[in-house]
Amino acid sequence: MKTKLFFTAALAAFFSAGARIGAFEGMAIPGQASEKNSVTRTIPVTETAQARPETASPEKPAYTLKYQEETRQTIKDLAAILAKQDRLDPKKLDDAAKDIVKLDKKLKALLGLEIIKELETEEKALLEKEQSSSAKTNLALVRSALQIYYGDHNGVFPDTLYGLTPDYLNSVPDLQLPGHEKTDKITMIDSRKHETSLSSAVADSGGWLYFTNKDSINSGMLIIDCSHKDPEENLEWYKY
Repeated sequence: MKTKLFFTAALAAFFSAGARIGAFEGMAIPGQASEKNSVTRTIPVTETAQARPETASPEKPAYTLKYQEETRQTIKDLAAILAKQDRLDPKKLDDAAKDIVKLDKKLKALLGLEIIKELETEEKALLEKEQSSSAKTNLALVRSALQIYYGDHNGVFPDTLYGLTPDYLNSVPDLQLPGHEKTDKITMIDSRKHETSLSSAVADSGGWLYFTNKDSINSGMLIIDCSHKDPEENLEWYKY
């Protein structure tokens, strides 16, 4: 209907312009009278009608969710259920869980596979960024504790990382690198055979790798036992 009205209006405007031009064609235009003659000359109007510039159709306004406030509140309530589930009535929680499953199916059908995949990719990238940041923070934390211990013990590093607790660290932090499970694994190397190549000591456990041999140039060195690259810096983890 809107398209029909638009063309109707355009046609009316066009023919209206044509009618005005036609009325001027052949109109007598007073000319300058000569000394001998004061005859009025007629000058045909040769102006042609110019087409009106096309106007862009108005963009369709984006759909606005009708129940925005209610949707936000529902999200808050679901987050509260996750955070406080240990304080909720188990039976009521089970009943609510069934409705939540039904709602989730409807939401996934609404979003579609393409959007869901986009969200999963974004979520994975965010998670990996958090894991990378946490690993580098923990590495700096433990190395700092090792240096303080070294200074307090006349240039001697602890035999194990657990020697840092509880005076220098409350606990040895776990590691969870992108692509690895969370682990508290600490591999200690009491050897000099990896002095020329740290990569040869890496076993990709995703945990800590600590060199303890007092005669080695690597004594007291702590690295991350992983040869994969940090997705943020594109650098192998053991090289940090």
